[in-house]
Amino acid sequence: MSDTKLPRKQVSGYILGMIPLTIILGVFRLAYLKFFFDSLGLSVFWTIIGLVIFMFINMTNDPIIGQKQDNTNVEKRGSRRIFYIKYFSPFL
Repeated sequence: MSDTKLPRKQVSGYILGMIPLTIILGVFRLAYLKFFFDSLGLSVFWTIIGLVIFMFINMTNDPIIGQKQDNTNVEKRGSRRIFYIKYFSPFL
């Protein structure tokens, strides 16, 4: 990685590109919590417990899945990501 700084215009472009994503994620998170509280009737305590359990599972499996994808034989499969998206997305 180089130590040169990016121009201010390029950094501003990256920041402006993140604004729509941040807005969409914020709306989704509010709807997600509203679903747990209003539709399912869960208390705040159980919602937080569920989210913490999810965070620990995600914290454990993300590096394992990333390592598996990075070690994929690109010449044999054609692409790292497409192979996993094509064959494992039905399980999601």
